[in-house]
Order: sequence, then structure tokens, then C-alpha cells
Amino acid sequence: MEKLTPSQLERIYIHLLAASPDNVLQEELLDHLACEVEHLINAGQPFEKAWSEVSGEASIISVRCLKKRYQNELTLSGERLQQADLTELVFEYRNKAYGAYPLRQAYPTHIVNALLAGTGIFIILLAGLTLLTS
Repeated sequence: MEKLTPSQLERIYIHLLAASPDNVLQEELLDHLACEVEHLINAGQPFEKAWSEVSGEASIISVRCLKKRYQNELTLSGERLQQADLTELVFEYRNKAYGAYPLRQAYPTHIVNALLAGTGIFIILLAGLTLLTS
């Protein structure tokens, strides 16, 4: 599998900078576009043709739209920010679908359940010990 050269990666990076100079999604998009170009190169296309095809699909306008949509859907602002808990702040700009987010959301419930179960077991043991000694 052929890898892109640093100058080829820089060309893709400059394309992304032209779309939006901020850093939101920059690394993920660079990785995605580089993988797409590498795939086409490995299929037999030269870099110029592969990059032309990929950059046509990832035009500056489409990258800007993607970043704006990403920010609108995932950014906490205004009322959402005021109501956000620690879990929401930790997972801002992160993938919430892979498992850690639901675990963190359920954590307070698990703590309460564990505390109630522990207290119940302690009371049962204490009551059993009291009955045995009397």
C-alpha cells in the first residue's frame, strides 16, 4: 500500500485550510481525504488524477458546509451550555456513539444503586449479627 508523501499531504492540508482556517475537524478530514487518495493511487491512478477526483467531491464549499453542520449539531452554546453537565462538556466535539458516553451518563444511577445495595447488605448483616448475639 503506497503512502502519500509529505508534499502531497501538505497539498491536501492547504486545501482544507482554504476551506476553513479553524481547527475543527481538520485532522479528521485530512486523514479521511488522504485515505481516499491513497485508495485511488493503490487502484492504479496517479496522484494528480486521484487528488482531482477526491478534491472534486470535497470542494471548499462542501467542507465549509460540513464543518458548519458539525459545529451546529455538536457545539454547546446558549441555553444548552447552561444546562450541560460535566459529561456533555467532556464529550463536546467527540463521538458519543461508541460506548463511553452512555456509560458516563448512567454513572450517577449506578452510584445510587451501589450505595443502596451496599447499605441494604450492611443492614441485613448487622441485623443478622444482632440476632445471633442475642
